[in-house]
Amino acid sequence: MQILGLSGGSPNGNSEILLKTALQAAQEIAPPDAQIHFVRVPDISIPRHFRVSDAKSAQGAIEQSADPSATNEPDDRPFVLRAIMEADIIILSCPIYTRTIPGIVKHFQDMTMGPFQDTAMARHRQRMAAATGDSSSDEDFELLFKPRVAGLMAVGGAAGTDWTPFGLPLMHQMFFSMGIQVVSQFQVNGCGLPGSILLDAAALEKARQLGVLLVSQAGKQDVTFQGPQQGTCPLCHLDMIVVKDGNEVECATCGAQGRFVVEPGENLVTVEFNEEGRKSSVLTETGKDLHLQEIMRVAGSLRPRMAEVADSREHFKKLDTEWLVKFS
Repeated sequence: MQILGLSGGSPNGNSEILLKTALQAAQEIAPPDAQIHFVRVPDISIPRHFRVSDAKSAQGAIEQSADPSATNEPDDRPFVLRAIMEADIIILSCPIYTRTIPGIVKHFQDMTMGPFQDTAMARHRQRMAAATGDSSSDEDFELLFKPRVAGLMAVGGAAGTDWTPFGLPLMHQMFFSMGIQVVSQFQVNGCGLPGSILLDAAALEKARQLGVLLVSQAGKQDVTFQGPQQGTCPLCHLDMIVVKDGNEVECATCGAQGRFVVEPGENLVTVEFNEEGRKSSVLTETGKDLHLQEIMRVAGSLRPRMAEVADSREHFKKLDTEWLVKFS
């Protein structure tokens, strides 16, 4: 069993203390040969200049460009991604700064995970390779499609939730593309000083329980959410809802479609997500397939017209020489 922690905050800060607490609890009940490691996300080196290589995408390898300024910048992403892909259990713990997770964690997510590891796109490439008889790809589809479970922990300094709304919703975006199933999640508030999480016995116990739950669910085919709060959305188990036309709503975290329902005689409004509405969630393979079809359709409609804007694109590129501020 491979257990991986991802620390999104300061070394030995509140969120990292929670991470280590969860890892310790997991170690106590994991098989004796289980391997446990953790990565400090802010320490991961990501080149500033790159270009996307679809052929390398399953390994998260974004090729460095020929730009001389990038030649001496190491790229740690393939190593970290390999650790994520080989893991059975992943725990992500982040502080919340200015209502959301640190930008450097989002940067790692954007440059390494997301579309580069999307299982719907990988299955499409796999089908295309099979149809054309192309055996040149070195993508490890079996490893990419491996089942994994994850736990999320967010720590805010403010006492209330008004300064911490985007923590867990954005942390979900790290894992859905690979089909990693979040088993438990929680957010802690009121930890405004470094190390003050150690004064919150309830938070430390939640971290221990999260570690234990993840070990109990790892490797199962019928993984179920075990978190302390079920949330409004039945898929991501969070409460951030976008109000649309009429009584229609959408889960802001995962995209599931639902509607407001007024309970008769109770003056109570609830949100209902039927089976059809759940299919649009990015947490489902159907939802990711729908998105793949959408972006292929959009790209297909735009591609024949791109020659129309070739000169305009060059015009805007040339403005770099006049206006761009460069950093050493």
